[in-house]
Amino acid sequence: VNYNGSSGQTIFTSPTYNNLIFSTTGQATISTTPLIVTGNLTISSGVNLVTSGTKSYVFNIAGNWTNNGGTFTNTNSTVIFNGSSSQTIGGTQASTFYNLTISNTFGNVLLSTATTVNNQLSFTNGMINATAISLTIGAGAPAIIGASSSSYVITGDGDRKSTRLNSSHITI
Repeated sequence: VNYNGSSGQTIFTSPTYNNLIFSTTGQATISTTPLIVTGNLTISSGVNLVTSGTKSYVFNIAGNWTNNGGTFTNTNSTVIFNGSSSQTIGGTQASTFYNLTISNTFGNVLLSTATTVNNQLSFTNGMINATAISLTIGAGAPAIIGASSSSYVITGDGDRKSTRLNSSHITI
C-alpha cells in the first residue's frame, strides 16, 4: 500500500500491510496501534510520519525499514523488528527510534544508516549488526535489555555490546 496523497493523511492499523510506503506530501499520522507490516516499510523524502497523541504505539516490522529523507516522530513508540529472515534499517536518512526491540528469529538486523535509540534497546531474539554504521543509544535509555550470548550488538571492531557502558549516551 502506498499512501501518496497530496495532503496529510491518517493511517489506520487495520488491515495488516504487506509492503507499506509513505510518499504523501506532508504528514502521515498513525492513529491506532499496533501497526503490522509483514513486508517492508518505506518513508519517502518530505514525509513526516507521526503518532497521534501521547499513547504508546507499537510497530511490528517483518521486513526492512527504509527512511529516504522523511522524518519519524514517534513519542513513546516501540518498533519491533520481528522478521524470520535478515532485516535492514537503511535509506538515505538516519532513523531515530524511541524504543527498539529486536525479535528476529533469523538473527540479524543490519544497520546501513546511522540509527539512534532514545529510550530503550531490547532484545528477545537476534542481533544488531552495526559493523559499518553508528548506533547511538541516548542518555535517556535505561539499559540494553535482554541481551545475551545470542542477542547483542555486533560492532565494527568485532566486539559484542550487551550492556550500557555508563549513564551518558553511547555511540557504538
